Amino acid sequence: MDARLEKQFGQLQDTANALFQRLEGFTDVQMNQPPKPEKWSAIQAMYHVMDAEQKSLMYLKKKTTSFDKEKAGKNGILEMCKSIALTAFLRSPIKVKAPKGVDTVPESMPFDELKASWLKSREEMRAFLAALPQDTLEYNMYKHPLAGKLSIFQAINFLQAHFNRHQKQIFDALQEAI
Repeated sequence: MDARLEKQFGQLQDTANALFQRLEGFTDVQMNQPPKPEKWSAIQAMYHVMDAEQKSLMYLKKKTTSFDKEKAGKNGILEMCKSIALTAFLRSPIKVKAPKGVDTVPESMPFDELKASWLKSREEMRAFLAALPQDTLEYNMYKHPLAGKLSIFQAINFLQAHFNRHQKQIFDALQEAI
């Protein structure tokens, strides 16, 4: 795997492992308790993040089966600006509804089941990233619903910023549940 990708993915994995460790003291009842009607529980917020990651991976796999560098375009200043704006937006307190496709979450789910599924999909992502040809890394192979085309590095950066945003939501939901 490319060293930069390995570092980025390692950080993404480290934050998930730290989250899982912090959640070990909570019960499934607490984690499945929505803080308010129409608000997501901690499990639902985690499921949303996992779902977004899984669907991002599915998209990337599909795009790379017949990857066309010319059609994808080389990553440049415009994509860098979009990526920075997307990260800034995800760090902001502005709330938006989840995009279609990642807006459906289960009513409840055991934490151990969610964790196992998430870890499995992360391993699939690691294998996918490790197999990416070096000469494709600087091209726009990912498409975010808001920011548009991004490189794989910017896609992982988005996944990290998205995780960080919802991590706060997870702990806010738990705080209200206990």
